[in-house]
Amino acid sequence: MLDLLFKSMGALGLLLIVVGIITKRRHKNDWLYFAGNARREQDLWYLFGGILLEIYSIYIGDLVFIFLQLVFICAAAYDYLTNRAEKLHHHARKLAKRMAQRQH
Repeated sequence: MLDLLFKSMGALGLLLIVVGIITKRRHKNDWLYFAGNARREQDLWYLFGGILLEIYSIYIGDLVFIFLQLVFICAAAYDYLTNRAEKLHHHARKLAKRMAQRQH
């Protein structure tokens, strides 16, 4: 029973990563283009999928997969956080521009 639980977690993790790839932000002319928060959502799919695969890797005890999943999780978290920082910086510049226009 426990074996099935961990295998299911690994399979779900892989499916979440696949969803992240399929919903990848593309050019506006692409048939799979999603506007808005698609990039942030993609990074979250990667992050959650990687965490589930990490749990499965620990369960099977494969040190190579454990290490590689940690690298993947760190990369996904870094991408998510830098993307958030860019958006916050962009919104701060827009707000500063609006405030400067109101003062004139």
